[in-house]
Amino acid sequence: MLNAHPRLAIYGEIHFFDEIGKLFESEGELASAAGLQRFLDERLLLASHVRLLPKLDEVLGRVKEKLAGGAQNNSDLYRCLMDSFAEVEGKPRCGEKTNENIRYVGELKALFPEAKIIHIVRDPRDVVASMMSMPWASNDILANSLRWRAEISHLRSYARDESICEIRYEDLIKDAEAVCRRLCDYLGEPFAEDMLDYHKKSGGYIVNEPWKERTSAKVDGAAMQRWRRDLSAAQVCAIQSLLGPLIPAYGYEELPCGMLRRGLVPATLCVEAVKYLLYKLRQKKQRSQEEEGMVYGDDARLYRLLLKSFSPRK
Repeated sequence: MLNAHPRLAIYGEIHFFDEIGKLFESEGELASAAGLQRFLDERLLLASHVRLLPKLDEVLGRVKEKLAGGAQNNSDLYRCLMDSFAEVEGKPRCGEKTNENIRYVGELKALFPEAKIIHIVRDPRDVVASMMSMPWASNDILANSLRWRAEISHLRSYARDESICEIRYEDLIKDAEAVCRRLCDYLGEPFAEDMLDYHKKSGGYIVNEPWKERTSAKVDGAAMQRWRRDLSAAQVCAIQSLLGPLIPAYGYEELPCGMLRRGLVPATLCVEAVKYLLYKLRQKKQRSQEEEGMVYGDDARLYRLLLKSFSPRK
């Protein structure tokens, strides 16, 4: 929707922190023209998500022109990727939408002090149900619930930060215009009707990601409360036990869990843990067959945030 605004160009998932950053050999690697050229031509495409960015050839062509003499620091490449996409789109403002950036809010604010950060929160039970249907994700409730807990708990530590605007997915579905107007006010931009017709052009920004095809359809409520259809009562009770007060904190009503269902939670989580282990084995096998040197998202930060989410708040 934001990318449909005539003044806003929102690039795809750049994954600067958890993928591109892992490719840097040294802090000064991009400082010389030769080093930058080598990085862009030979190494950047080893970041798995970069290959999914729309209009990549045009964007990289502009990046090379802008940074012809080299980059002062690695973050110059990050900004330049966004700026170049905005130029290709013919728009004055840029941004990007990597979901995992929620884990790096502090780093984002340090790199871009003037940035506006938008977070969409969704019923975590729907998030888990959705993740379980993704071909690249685990089909268990344990890992997907704990991921949501870790990331949301981290973001809530910035709750009073006025540079972060939080909206509920369900509110967007129920009244897209009202939410879009609120976002435009937050960004200091006039509301544009094009935002409500985003689906007419969104398909042109999908590169080898068939699971995003629904973005080519007008927003509707089909994905709301899918957890009631896709998850068993035992799974829902297990999710609620893992997430605790975070669910009602966002205004979502919990499913009542009687003594019997609560008693099944440990067994349910054991089954889900086995699913996750099997997924990791399949993932390891698949990645061993792919191009040598490919870089994927690093979950080390996620694990640290998860541990922190269970620590008593001071």
